[in-house]
Formats: sequence, C-alpha cells, structure tokens
Amino acid sequence: MVRVIGASQVTSTEHQWAIRSNSGRELFAASFLEEKHVQGATLLLTSAIIHGEFWRAPEFETSNDATPDFQVSLPQLVLDKAKLDEFSDELERWLEKPKEISLSLSGNHPHQALDVSIGPRSGIISTMDKPVFSLRYASGSFELGKWSFVIDQSCIRCLLDELTPSLMTSH
Repeated sequence: MVRVIGASQVTSTEHQWAIRSNSGRELFAASFLEEKHVQGATLLLTSAIIHGEFWRAPEFETSNDATPDFQVSLPQLVLDKAKLDEFSDELERWLEKPKEISLSLSGNHPHQALDVSIGPRSGIISTMDKPVFSLRYASGSFELGKWSFVIDQSCIRCLLDELTPSLMTSH
C-alpha cells in the first residue's frame, strides 16, 4: 500500500517506485501487491497514488508554504509487466537521448487504462530536456483523469533506480 504524508514523504514498501516532479510538489507513486499470469500476460495488481501540492488560494493564504492540492488513490490498478519493462527500457534510452515516450501501462486490460507520456507539451513551460510527465487514467464509471507535471533527467534516474529492482522482484 502506498501512503503519502507530503510529496517528499512517501511510506516505503519493498516493491515501491515513484516519479516526482522537478519542483518536488507532485508525484505518482506505486507499489506492486500481487502478480498473476492471465492469457499469456503477467499482470501486476498495484496500489498507486497521484499527489500534488500548491500554494493556497490568495484569499485563504496564511503562509508561503505549499499545501496538499490533490490526492488520488488507485488501490487496485492492474498493470502489464511487459509494458512496465518496455517503459523502463524507454526511460533508459531517454537518458541517452531525450525523446518523446507514450505507452499504455495497462496493456490490453479491458476494465482500466493507464497511459503515460513524456515530452514537451504546449501550455506548460517544457522542453525535451525538461519534459512533461503526463498520466491518463480511465476505469469503468470513472471516465477520465489526467495529471501532468514537469520532470528532468534526475527525476527519471530516480524512477529507474526504484522501478528496475521492483520489476525484478515483483510478487
């Protein structure tokens, strides 16, 4: 189970991985709970959170500190291990030569979709070296959720440092 106290404080588990924004105010964190082999695919039951902090609205501001702005819990996200391996490989290649990345981490799962992309995005100050990490989630009656934040090579390195061993030792 993934739990956030603040964007910089995430409780740790053996199979946890996260990507944080380069400002440190946003993150996507996940933890592998269980593995199943279904119709030739290895699926990972995953607990995940999307968390962000921002300054309070000016009318309610009492300090200059960031405060929790949103927190979404996805306690039974199903991810495709092969797609996560592909994502890890794409991130390794990105570190050598930055490029756009776009993948569905849920694979062909019929009840959920989790898509990630990395690259410059209009409307957000970003470049290929400081791209936007975008996350898109849909499931059943939850039509669509989208979150985006700016990352850099250090964010991707930290993600790989956690994701790679988690994939090797997933349940």
